[in-house]
Amino acid sequence: MALSRYSLLKLFILSILLLVMGTVDVVGKAAVAEVDIDDDVGRNVVEIVQARGYFVETHKVVTADDYVLTMYRLPKTYEESQAGAEPTAAKPVALLQHGLLDSSFTFVNNFRNQSLAFVLADAGYDVWLGNNRGTTWSREHLTYTEDDDEFWEFSWEDMGKYDLPAEIEYALNKSESTTLSFVGHSEGTTQAFVGFSLDQQLARKVSYFAALAPVAWTGHLTAKIFKGMADVHLDKVFQAFGISEFSAKSKFLQEMLAGFACTVADELCDSAIALVAGPSVSTNTSRLPVYISQTPAGTSVKNMAHYAQNIRDDTFAPYDYGCKCKRDFGIDKCSENKCENKKVYGNFDPPAFPIEKMVFPRTGLFIGSADTIATATDIEKLRDALPSGTIVHELAVKEYSHLDLVWAYNANEKIYEDLLAQLEEHQGVGYTTIPEPTDSGSVGSLTDDVIESRTSLSFRQLD
Repeated sequence: MALSRYSLLKLFILSILLLVMGTVDVVGKAAVAEVDIDDDVGRNVVEIVQARGYFVETHKVVTADDYVLTMYRLPKTYEESQAGAEPTAAKPVALLQHGLLDSSFTFVNNFRNQSLAFVLADAGYDVWLGNNRGTTWSREHLTYTEDDDEFWEFSWEDMGKYDLPAEIEYALNKSESTTLSFVGHSEGTTQAFVGFSLDQQLARKVSYFAALAPVAWTGHLTAKIFKGMADVHLDKVFQAFGISEFSAKSKFLQEMLAGFACTVADELCDSAIALVAGPSVSTNTSRLPVYISQTPAGTSVKNMAHYAQNIRDDTFAPYDYGCKCKRDFGIDKCSENKCENKKVYGNFDPPAFPIEKMVFPRTGLFIGSADTIATATDIEKLRDALPSGTIVHELAVKEYSHLDLVWAYNANEKIYEDLLAQLEEHQGVGYTTIPEPTDSGSVGSLTDDVIESRTSLSFRQLD
């Protein structure tokens, strides 16, 4: 059903508010009410992990295109942390990757038995938390600063091509392991479908890919904020005004929301979150101030534009730079001055990602049946596109919406128990089939010596 102009106006205003959260900071707030603030409000990842009693490390990783990403590592169980003991040797490795406008905070923002990072750490995993470029703790580059438009010239395609391999290779190198389990949520799955479909040799280093709320095709998305932004081409409006950063943290607004709005009137927060990710019946509303104190974590306008393009066009393809040529005369007669896509891709339109070549890794889909972003129709497209045998497991939770797979108070019993069983079943299990080379020149087509050379360039440690 088409949105009314009034609804679109409300979506526009809400989107502007999200953008303003990153661009406006004011001093001075009137005390509206005396409220009890949760001790976790405002805590960053390190602080909340330490408050839960776990040992945590901070790592800086440089991607092949010079972005500096922050990764957090929980190498010890709660008992090992409390005892000050060394971690058990040769633990299996798990890398967790967050969703759009989110950060690694999403995996530690609940209590010990409710947050995936703690659940995995106590199950004996060496847990790594990734942070995509442009989010709160990954806003560095070797050449640009976050004030440069060039810094924000990225989308989820780049996260799949550069952030994903950098984080995987770094975690494996530091953990002295040959394989790991990868758990992605939302955008964390999008970049994985990109990265693994383009690089099957990288995919072979992942023993199991748990896709929580899997997002590839989004043409049937019904989440109001994203559907509205795509319908009114809000991404183009932002770009026309030269705005390159979308919804970064603002200390004032997040303190206002977390300290007052979400504490005194949690239904206001709940409604705002429902606009973005769909309504939830499994969110602990008393924790909303904690979530909002670190969310949204920011991204680029180009990233939002890329999602908007794929929503409008019902595609899973690289960024569309546009083409003004008449197609009747063929691409050869089309000038690159009129067709940026020809300059980048050699054709009128960007090519679809070769997801049909994603034989590896073995993949499990964890789905919320009430998800308005990863909808049943779009997930069916994903199933049809992947090779037979890639999907080895599926779990759907009837009442879960998009964020419930990482935020729900009962996610441990609804999702994580099953997820742990899957990780344990496939941990360290290799692949015997040799992947076919992809058209993109995947390292799967290279010799072992060249693969080793290529892999060594996937990341650099920042001293």
